[in-house]
Amino acid sequence: MADDKTPEDFYVYLVSLNFSVSRGNTVDGKAFFIVADYEVMYGQNHGKKIEIAFPIPLDYPTTAPYGMHIKLPHNLTGNITSVGSSPLGPNWQFWSRKVNSWNVGNRNARVYLEYVNRWLEAI
Repeated sequence: MADDKTPEDFYVYLVSLNFSVSRGNTVDGKAFFIVADYEVMYGQNHGKKIEIAFPIPLDYPTTAPYGMHIKLPHNLTGNITSVGSSPLGPNWQFWSRKVNSWNVGNRNARVYLEYVNRWLEAI
């Protein structure tokens, strides 16, 4: 898969996976794409569904997405760390996570969602 070109490419990828995606407000230079029923793929929370928002920088894919926002209350259990407040409001948590290898040729939604799935598996 080639690099995405714009945040819209990220949105189109989510839709291609049959997610029902809504667009949140643009906050702090990031477009937010929200999936209401994101299923955790791996780990102790496998099969659980959460509401998740993906913060996509407006200059994406030049700048990698950073972390994710999870709506409260969620049903996830485990060692949840590096969590803070979210600009999406008090019903959301920002989970601080970093994409470590955002290399040309792999700067796309598929790679970012692989990170998200691993972050969720690791709790």
